[in-house]
Amino acid sequence: MQYRKLGRTNLNVSFIGLGGLYFQALSNVETVKIIMRANELGINVIELGRAYISSEEEAGFVMQKKRNEFYIATKTPHRRKTDATKDIDESLASLKTDYIDIYQLHQIDSLEMLDRVLSPDGAC
Repeated sequence: MQYRKLGRTNLNVSFIGLGGLYFQALSNVETVKIIMRANELGINVIELGRAYISSEEEAGFVMQKKRNEFYIATKTPHRRKTDATKDIDESLASLKTDYIDIYQLHQIDSLEMLDRVLSPDGAC
């Protein structure tokens, strides 16, 4: 597996990441097998989201034992700080971890929305 430094961070991420959108359609056993196989192949980035129904919960079973082997990226669709903060807390509980490596704002589709999430009471 090839790895790259992510931007100006110290994160040495795999060139290929594992997206968790379809974990919601799989059994927990299937999801765990996929995540474990990705880990065996050297994939160390897993991308999830609260909007992906159960993706965080499914990944959380693996993160209990393999947390230090993955960079977790997840996201919120919320635009206000209070709602985004609640989402972070829920993500941490679902993922069975105490930190998230990369947190994203989902579906920013206009300059107005970007300004809203960057405002003093915005999600950032």
